[in-house]
Amino acid sequence: MNKSIKVLITILISFGLYFVFDDVLFKEIRKWLFDLTNQLGISHILSYLITGIPLFIGTLLIGKRMDFFQNLGLDKSIVKGFLFALVCTLPMYIGYSIIFEFNSNIKINTILIGVISAGFFEELYYRGFLFGLPFRKTKLGFILSVFFGALYFGFLHL
Repeated sequence: MNKSIKVLITILISFGLYFVFDDVLFKEIRKWLFDLTNQLGISHILSYLITGIPLFIGTLLIGKRMDFFQNLGLDKSIVKGFLFALVCTLPMYIGYSIIFEFNSNIKINTILIGVISAGFFEELYYRGFLFGLPFRKTKLGFILSVFFGALYFGFLHL
């Protein structure tokens, strides 16, 4: 079987398992971890990591173990990543500060769940895994890799 087809099949199976685990087990895992830690934000992040295990296994099956972080796009500077994200979202923050009132009741759990985990895990799982691996490990190219990821992402959300 062609290497690109093996990679795509591994991605489909891994992401399908992740999607099922996330849909079926996420709330239960988060509740169990919350009971254990009494910290909602941390239990939310740990639940994403646990339900993401099929994606991590798929990444290991597709590439070499020593290239794990590179295969998911996590081998670059975290400081540059945060600075880039800040520059890209700064217009939104400025616009919101002009239009809306500042909410002084923001809690750490809101930041951990709504900002950190939502942004990080969506980027890691959808862009790093669902787009990045087909782009890096197959001969699909950029457009077909984006199309493949978007089609699969959309199909799973139906």
